[in-house]
Amino acid sequence: MSELLDWRDELHDRFALPDYLALDLQEVFADLDAAGLGLTPAVESMLLDRADGVLAVADFEGCCLQLEQALEFWPLVGDVASQEGGGSRLVDASTSRLQVLLSADGPDAEAKLDALQVSVNGHQLPFGSSTPTDPARRGLGLRYRSFVPWNGLHPALGAASGIHVGLRHASGRSLSVKLHPWRPSGEAYPGLPVDLDDAAARRLERAVASKESHTEVARERPPRAP
Repeated sequence: MSELLDWRDELHDRFALPDYLALDLQEVFADLDAAGLGLTPAVESMLLDRADGVLAVADFEGCCLQLEQALEFWPLVGDVASQEGGGSRLVDASTSRLQVLLSADGPDAEAKLDALQVSVNGHQLPFGSSTPTDPARRGLGLRYRSFVPWNGLHPALGAASGIHVGLRHASGRSLSVKLHPWRPSGEAYPGLPVDLDDAAARRLERAVASKESHTEVARERPPRAP
């Protein structure tokens, strides 16, 4: 019997990302098949479909950047005295999470990825490890605060007005992808989406990509020490 591993923060930071959850689900499918209780390919495909979670896709220098909605575990704020007389407990729901993926094709895929430097809101990302599904596919989780709650953790931490992902190539060329929390123009939508296609179009509208020269992009800051 193998020893139990204490994964600590990796349970959230790595294994809760969509790529890893999809692998877990595929193992469940395999166990069901082995027990003679397998699902049909159509049902498995439907359960593995993550298209609705994709928020942005951009091609740059032979690589593809994809931003996908990820699960975020909201902490229970259990030390608020005013909750003792109520029927519910306060949860800090102010943080959101994205899976940031970089992928490339061809025999030189890893070299293409190595030539890129990735930043978010001016901070470099430690993009060095591959995903479990493909060595030419690198990903990590990005947690950010989407709003400041009336009562919650870290009251001095402000909300991000948007997520700005920057790709800088070794050649000097750069790509900027800005993920807006709402319609980029700031205007209100005319109402609820009329169908799933309209909802998907609104999600993709929030991502604005633009290519920039090397001189137009400020130097990113290194990651903050934990």
